[in-house]
Amino acid sequence: MFRINSESLSLWQIFKRVQAIADREVELYVAGTSPLLENLLAFKILERESNRIGKSIFFNFEDPNYVFLLEFLPNKFSLKENFLATKEPKSENVGSVDPSQKEPSLRPLGLQSQIFSRFGTVKTRIWILISLLALAFFCVLGVYFVPQSRVVLTVESEPLVKSIEIVAKGNSALVSLTPPTIPAFEISSISQKSESSPSSGKKEVGEKASGSVTIFNKTTVAVSFSSGTVISKGRTDGEDLRFLTKTATSIPARVADSTVTSGYLPGTVTIDVIAEEIGDEYNLPGTTTFTVGGKSTNDFIAESTSNFSGGSKKQVVIVTAEDQKNLLEVLSESLKQTIRDDISRKLVSGQMTDEKSIKYEVVSKSFDKAVGDEFERFSLTLEVKGTVLAFNQGELKSLVATLLKNYVPDGYELFGSEQEAEVFETRPESNNLIISVKGKGFIVPQINQDQIKAKILGRSRTYVTTYLSDLPNVSSYQIENFPNLGSLSFMPLRSEALKVEVERK
Repeated sequence: MFRINSESLSLWQIFKRVQAIADREVELYVAGTSPLLENLLAFKILERESNRIGKSIFFNFEDPNYVFLLEFLPNKFSLKENFLATKEPKSENVGSVDPSQKEPSLRPLGLQSQIFSRFGTVKTRIWILISLLALAFFCVLGVYFVPQSRVVLTVESEPLVKSIEIVAKGNSALVSLTPPTIPAFEISSISQKSESSPSSGKKEVGEKASGSVTIFNKTTVAVSFSSGTVISKGRTDGEDLRFLTKTATSIPARVADSTVTSGYLPGTVTIDVIAEEIGDEYNLPGTTTFTVGGKSTNDFIAESTSNFSGGSKKQVVIVTAEDQKNLLEVLSESLKQTIRDDISRKLVSGQMTDEKSIKYEVVSKSFDKAVGDEFERFSLTLEVKGTVLAFNQGELKSLVATLLKNYVPDGYELFGSEQEAEVFETRPESNNLIISVKGKGFIVPQINQDQIKAKILGRSRTYVTTYLSDLPNVSSYQIENFPNLGSLSFMPLRSEALKVEVERK
């Protein structure tokens, strides 16, 4: 047996050496760095070509880890011996090898019979076939499950705006189209607060001057004066100072008397008087003369018997009706804002109300000072209740979107979910809330997305672009493929992997 060291020889170089050897049996020592170890097919080719020229080749692996390759070599291989891990000099011609001189531990680890060798070849072929079938199967699965596509069609749109009146009905849980009705529920809040305010009223207060006067009757008849008869003192720099008699009185007529210059003595009576108004200007000195009851001083005259006193006057601050009204308005607005904030906090997500429709009710009101009281400040304790009907914004929008469909012309449809319901007025009515809504949306030409999907499912990108370009009412389109293979891309085979979307322009 002639031995060849593979070292770093190529397959062609090894075969040429086998061909040049005269021996029919050749041992090939496969080094651990041999290029043959990179491809099992090299061993098959070497065995086949060696047999073709009438020679048998046996293998000896330097690295024991490659002994398993013996099981996968063609069935024409039949090893006489496996020279594992020999460290003999790597010579091109080591002569025949006597197997009996090998140690027992170096006995062959591979298969040594033709039957077993053939079994290994069949097994290899089976595994190759299985691998190829598995590869084909996974390729089919990949083609079916991996591709995904998104087609976006752009169409022209027009706005649609309509005014709609909807009733939010209290104590109802139904949504109705005729008449347009949604449920409403009541929310209430009570708030109480006390507030003070300065008084702004002005008033003069004081005492009235008083004294006594003697009334002289110069007439020939007795005269009676009732209580409250006015006696007045004229002034040059202001209005007359008026006093009132405290009691009724009768004044006798005059009496003739020759001892006096006038020839008579007037009838007299002394009576207490009080000033008509407050003020210290009514504190007149004694011997002041007055007219009586508006009569002529030729008939009646009055004269103070002593100084008038007690008259005084000062200005004080008082509570006015306007003060109370202003404080009530300020405190009411403060409580209303508190109620509005509280109602707003009670609304959960999606619920809506109009604060302008809140009904306010004064539960209690109490001023600590009355109108005219002499106090520089006063306070008010006020309790107010607010009640309002609320509704679900989603139900309102959904109902408006449904009602807008009645205004869509033939060949068009409402686009997506862009409909809006803008509330511009509400008014309470009994236990209901009348809502005036401006419904807004967009209309687009009708596009049958399911039909388009069915047409392009599994089709090539070239076919799809041609088909989409010919679609009426579609101004532009966009195709997204995964994986993106450019012009080799195709639409998915699965319906759920293909999305056809419409967007408005």
